[in-house]
Amino acid sequence: MMIGRDARTRAGDRERFATYFDIIDALLPADRRPIRYVDIGCGVGHSVELASELGWQALGVELSRVAVETARAAERNVMHPDDWEAAETYDVVSLFETLEHITEPDPVIAKAAGRLGQGGVMFITVPNRACFDVSVMKDKCLHVFGGSENV
Repeated sequence: MMIGRDARTRAGDRERFATYFDIIDALLPADRRPIRYVDIGCGVGHSVELASELGWQALGVELSRVAVETARAAERNVMHPDDWEAAETYDVVSLFETLEHITEPDPVIAKAAGRLGQGGVMFITVPNRACFDVSVMKDKCLHVFGGSENV
């Protein structure tokens, strides 16, 4: 099931992440290269794959062991939180459509912020099902990522 989802969502995810990465790149000084990046709650690692292609030092952290295995089978740098080195800091920490899956998001945000290096950027997105675009376009809306699989 996860492998099928990986294939179905890859193109849309990459398009969305490309938009995010353009915004993030504009926030960082040009001399900060390569960008050290971690995506917390990365799923099967489409963000990690694209960031790596852009020359970023990219890592994904994902709780689902099936998603981690799927990402690794596709040669994406994704690991389970139990295996994540605590001392590493990053230029960019992202939580793309992750917080809506967490009952207590404040500690997660605090921990993620602790992973930022000096002058780093945290980029968080969450779906907004109440927006006009979603009410009209439903699962075809740019703001509802994953279509009918979106939670």
